[in-house]
Amino acid sequence: MQLQKPMASTLAEADRIVEAARSAGRICRVTEDYVFIDSIRALRDVVAGGEIGDPLSLHTKLVGTGPGAWDVRSDSWRWLMPNGRVAG
Repeated sequence: MQLQKPMASTLAEADRIVEAARSAGRICRVTEDYVFIDSIRALRDVVAGGEIGDPLSLHTKLVGTGPGAWDVRSDSWRWLMPNGRVAG
């Protein structure tokens, strides 16, 4: 199974996910695959729609917030901070 990071809000939740993967004989992979970023979703739609033909390669450059970066809607990450707190 592939999970977008963070995999859980608490260690106990993460432990349950890991155990479920083990019980099912599956590998649990945690990545930051950016599937919820609007610009990545728009690119996916352009490629899937055939507007640019079949891509031969893909190169991305991800930068932090600030000049040169795209805006990421806060509702895409606010769930990470229940009660306004960040885990850690």
